Amino acid sequence: MELIHGGDWAGQKERLGNRSIRDFSANVSPLGVPDGVREAICRAAGKIDRYPDPLCRKLIQKLSEELSCPEEWIVCGNGAADLIYRLFQAEKPKKVLLTAPAFAEYEQAAGLVGSRIYFYELKEEDQFQIQED
Repeated sequence: MELIHGGDWAGQKERLGNRSIRDFSANVSPLGVPDGVREAICRAAGKIDRYPDPLCRKLIQKLSEELSCPEEWIVCGNGAADLIYRLFQAEKPKKVLLTAPAFAEYEQAAGLVGSRIYFYELKEEDQFQIQED
């Protein structure tokens, strides 16, 4: 099976050995896990036997308060890819314009709902910016 999503550290190690690389294809920090996150994981370890709230009620409430916006404006998901797939499932667009290069999940999600996909190639000479054409 060919993996398209980024962050395939096991495959990279297999292909490159122990060579140190920086992977910019996924939202991972080359600096490692921040101390505050490690501490939060330790504090939460006693609740590891419970499945997280699938509706993210407390998180949405806190975000709503912090951002001063209605709770119904907030959608939580299991990462960007999950939200992209859910958006395409909800909207089922007939046609989609995608920039290239881009996150592979946009094309995959559009294909799953039968969207006709058009590509706009971003060019280095244009600083990878969309032009008027």
